[in-house]
Parts: sequence; structure tokens; C-alpha cells
Amino acid sequence: MDKKEEVLINIESLDDNTEPEELERLSHNLRDELNELDIVEKVDLITKDEEAPKGSKSGGEVAMLGSLLVTLGGSLTSNVIPSLSNTLQSWVTRQDRHTISLEIGGDKLQLTGLSDKQEEKLIDAWISRHTEKS
Repeated sequence: MDKKEEVLINIESLDDNTEPEELERLSHNLRDELNELDIVEKVDLITKDEEAPKGSKSGGEVAMLGSLLVTLGGSLTSNVIPSLSNTLQSWVTRQDRHTISLEIGGDKLQLTGLSDKQEEKLIDAWISRHTEKS
């Protein structure tokens, strides 16, 4: 049985005035898009272990806004991480004033949506550290 790899994804705002509702909307939109990928087994919104304030709509758990835990299906073959990275990079280019960070085992990559050569090199190096050549 292959070990399932988990990737922590955080949506980060470049604007200090971002409303919590916007981060929640972005989190749900990204979760829905990631759930459509064949390489993704499941996507969970990360929650805190505390109760929501009385009268809130969250029903007992408070989501950490902008944080998702993605469980990848199967082993980390050469196409899994690049496919996830490409999807996230495409998603972040469509967003205004937001970046995404990915983290596997403490190794973090920041995606800004800019397609400059330096960011591409960082992405390629990060991907190569987390893929098994098939």
C-alpha cells in the first residue's frame, strides 16, 4: 500500500483589509477545484479544536481561514506534485491580492501567480524534492 502524502495549503492575503468571508469563499472555491483533480484523494478545510461563538453558522468548529489539507492519492510519482502545483499556480493567477503556500514535511513553497523565471526555478526545485521518478 502506498503512503498517502499530505500537502498543507494556505491562502494568504496581500491586503490587510481582507474580510474573513472572502478567505472562507476562496477556501471553498479552491477546495472544490482541487476535488476535481484525479490525483487528489480528499481536501479538508483545517479546523481549530475550539467551539464557535454562539449564534455563528459554523456549527461548533471554527475553520482556520485559508487553510486546507490535501491528501494526494497514490505515491508521489513524477506527475502528481507538478499537476497539483500547476493547478494551484493557475488558480492563484486568477485571484486578486492573494498568494498560496504549499508545504510538505516542513518544506514550504510560495506561489505568487507571477510567471517569472526565478519563481519557475523555485517551483521546479521544490517539485523535484517531492517526486519519485517513475
